[in-house]
Amino acid sequence: MKEGDYISYPIIVNKNALTVPLAYLNNIEEGTCKIKETINGEYTLSFTAIIEEFKTELLYDENNLIEVDGDLFKPLTLEEEHSEDGLLTISVSCEHIVYELLDNVMPDFSYSYKDITTVMTACLLGTDFTFAGTDVTLKTDINYTEECNSKQILQAIANNWKAELVYNRYNIYAYKQRGQDRGVDFRFGKNITGLKRTVDRSKRDDDGNPTVSYEVDVVELKFVDEDYAQLEHFELGDTVRIVDSALNISAKQRIVSLERDVLTGKNTTITLGNVQDDIRTTVSGLQHDTAETKQTINQSKPDWDKIKEITDSLGNVIASKLSGTLQLATTAIENATTTMKISDNGILFHNQPTEELSTFACLLNSNGIMFANSKDANGDWEWQSALNADGLIATKVIASALYGLTMEAVSVVGGTITGGTINGVTIEGSTIYAGDRASGTYLSIDTSGNMKAYYDNVLTYEFLATNRAGTIKLVDGDDTSNNIIFDSYFDYNNMASQAIRCSKRLYIDSGYNFILTTGQATITVEDGNITLNPGTGGTVNVNGDLYVSGTIHNS
Repeated sequence: MKEGDYISYPIIVNKNALTVPLAYLNNIEEGTCKIKETINGEYTLSFTAIIEEFKTELLYDENNLIEVDGDLFKPLTLEEEHSEDGLLTISVSCEHIVYELLDNVMPDFSYSYKDITTVMTACLLGTDFTFAGTDVTLKTDINYTEECNSKQILQAIANNWKAELVYNRYNIYAYKQRGQDRGVDFRFGKNITGLKRTVDRSKRDDDGNPTVSYEVDVVELKFVDEDYAQLEHFELGDTVRIVDSALNISAKQRIVSLERDVLTGKNTTITLGNVQDDIRTTVSGLQHDTAETKQTINQSKPDWDKIKEITDSLGNVIASKLSGTLQLATTAIENATTTMKISDNGILFHNQPTEELSTFACLLNSNGIMFANSKDANGDWEWQSALNADGLIATKVIASALYGLTMEAVSVVGGTITGGTINGVTIEGSTIYAGDRASGTYLSIDTSGNMKAYYDNVLTYEFLATNRAGTIKLVDGDDTSNNIIFDSYFDYNNMASQAIRCSKRLYIDSGYNFILTTGQATITVEDGNITLNPGTGGTVNVNGDLYVSGTIHNS
């Protein structure tokens, strides 16, 4: 490939019609059109162009973007200049469109022990951007309790989940590490024309060593000879070897920042070293002075390291680190997401990073332990259960089985009570079953007090408590015409009204002695008289001796 063969002019497009070019910026001055990208940092485009009326007007339309190599950038600052030689130029600084996420403001953003897909999706909710892929499997926390924006949260997610972000148009990817080791060497005398090494003792790696970075000017051999195109190919995030015998340098470093010429495709400046832990700077003025903060961190680092060992990323104390104080009883509890606060009245546990977002709480102090799973209208916990030296006090006890207990004035819901004594219990609002419902032979008492007996799922006996007459029904499952119904209303204030009536027949049996009525026959006890009335088509049969104290009358 010869120099000048690579031409890729930026294109002006409208954000609402990205596939329709509005103008090609072939009026850009040579050597001024550059893209700079830093891992988890800035991603910008800048150029200087000769002012042309039509194209320059398009740059001022805030709905227009610049498309370069398939990616999109938004013009941020435009500076026009009229030089002594009469040349009119405009210098344009652009940011990648991901910076539009600065405008998506959220009141807060807190998640505990979540995967990166969950939090990235929530971060981009309601925007034009899509979380397009990841290989990050870490689960961790993020806690912003004040107003924030999606760009800020995006960077925080990258820091907390130890991810490196990749942007392409409206797609965002998160990887454990960008780039690879392609075996590329940067060697002075071969493809390095300038090299600067910086040792920064104010920044140290995990082992306490000062950070070392390199800035190199590279002649890309692929532009000299096409045969080098594959051998010397490198990208942002790649690991390369730097060799400079004069400075006694032979080290492998990652490419953490690249600046390239858009029109030629050449990489003009390459920075190698360590990816910064927290890069939040952008062209739009998000720079923050961190020197004072870093000094404080360095001075306090020994003490903070001790705190870090017993706290999570949100600053909450890790329960398992409190040696000799808390023993986690089961795996389920050990793996639970819990935030702990220590105050004058005890230790409060709740299930979300903030108490306001939590739905469950546990308070532990010297008097006992309390549990709550709801709050009142003022947002205060409504304690449901308490365990102290006097026992368990709860609004509800749910269990599959309770054995050998003495229970007083309790409400039992959905459990089995075996081998215990229950004193003074009131059961309301439920149907009671005795027997084997699976086989269909059982007795039931419903919520109204009605009692029914079943055999093989067929009703055999029924007592209706809701009937003031106290109806009792004996059911013939094979022939309902043989049902026997006792319908008696006993009024002790009106003895004359007492009667026993049988709807079809009455059979009183004592071995070989019995009284049998058939048809319309009735036996009536009224006013001290017993009346045996065969009725129409009926009979009254007495088998055995009949003893009468009184007078026998024929009606």
